[in-house]
Amino acid sequence: MNSRWICLGLCLAAMILACGASTAQAATLRERWQQGAAYRASIRQMPLVERPNRPIHVYGNTVRFFSSR
Repeated sequence: MNSRWICLGLCLAAMILACGASTAQAATLRERWQQGAAYRASIRQMPLVERPNRPIHVYGNTVRFFSSR
């Protein structure tokens, strides 16, 4: 049982080291997140009927569908 936990810990540590984000990658991810936040804010300011269709946004997509008919 203990060897299983040791193996799991070593695998987890190897994955973290292999997939760890560097400072430059973290800055890039932060910039992309901020761009996404700005995009969401601009969409929220649009009237519901003029917003683009987006996956999983069932209510807005349905309203746009029936208003365009």
